[in-house]
Amino acid sequence: MTTAFDTAFDTAAQALATAFGAPGLLRGLVAVEGVVISRSVAVMGDYGQVARRVDTVTLPAGTVANSGDSLTVAAESWILDMPMDSATGLPEFALRVAS
Repeated sequence: MTTAFDTAFDTAAQALATAFGAPGLLRGLVAVEGVVISRSVAVMGDYGQVARRVDTVTLPAGTVANSGDSLTVAAESWILDMPMDSATGLPEFALRVAS
């Protein structure tokens, strides 16, 4: 069941991706608009401690991505590592630098 709140939140999330997102290339084949890279995101551990910091990517709704997929944005390339919990429901992954 979709509520007015869900619709408003989805609209706001899409507006943010449009404003701050960048074009990317997923798996070397799939063009994706509105890719949002976040740097140095805290991954929380036990008792609220910061276990580590990672770079993450949030992909637009409807993007089909899996751990191990490659992602290129501008001149940087990453591998989608682990899926992250996302309150937005959008696909979000921790990134590791492609070697």
